[in-house]
Amino acid sequence: VPAYLREASGVMSGRRVDAGVVAEVVDRAREEVTPISDGRVTAEYKRLLLGQLIKAHFLTLFPELEEGDVL
Repeated sequence: VPAYLREASGVMSGRRVDAGVVAEVVDRAREEVTPISDGRVTAEYKRLLLGQLIKAHFLTLFPELEEGDVL
């Protein structure tokens, strides 16, 4: 289900994108979502996947970021 992560988006406001900002966005997003565990996967795994997807998007949008610093 698509969701607007207001707090995670707010972390970026007025800041240059770097590995530190990406890490803060990921942390805030993981706190902001409330996934459920089900028969296929745990809520913790879903939070981990969310973080990896966010990092992948930042690497696509900002190729100057070092992959090793973000992932």
